[in-house]
Amino acid sequence: SFFRIVNLTLVLSNLFFCNNLIALLLSIAVILTSTVTVFAESEGDTFTFDGINYKITSIGDTNTVEVSSNSSYSGNTVTIPETVTSTGGTTYTVTSITNGAFSDNSIIETVILPSSITEIGDIAFMGSSKIQTIVCKADNPPTLGDNVFSYSSHPYLS
Repeated sequence: SFFRIVNLTLVLSNLFFCNNLIALLLSIAVILTSTVTVFAESEGDTFTFDGINYKITSIGDTNTVEVSSNSSYSGNTVTIPETVTSTGGTTYTVTSITNGAFSDNSIIETVILPSSITEIGDIAFMGSSKIQTIVCKADNPPTLGDNVFSYSSHPYLS
């Protein structure tokens, strides 16, 4: 009777050990056969950060992006940050706003630009009729393309 209990205990502990070993081996097999998805980013790729679309303009010593087409942007205030992080996890400096990025937007009232912006493209905010305030944090104002704020309701922007 004593030997049967000891024998049963040994069988159960071996079974428990085997189950744990099998579970461990299966886990290792799953890890070894899993694929890892890496997002390789290239110049020209686009991504969205905090509701604003960006296009990668350079990768390397300096990672930069421009604000790209945002024709359907629906916020009252556009706050462009100095840096953004892509889907792949890379941090980029925002240096420009592309041609027509927010054109014909009838919702935007305020635009806040970071110190890193050096250029605003042609017609970037053209027809954005409700813009009343523009804040530029740069020491040197950005270069403006043609008709950047044309058809704005603000008398100093038209």
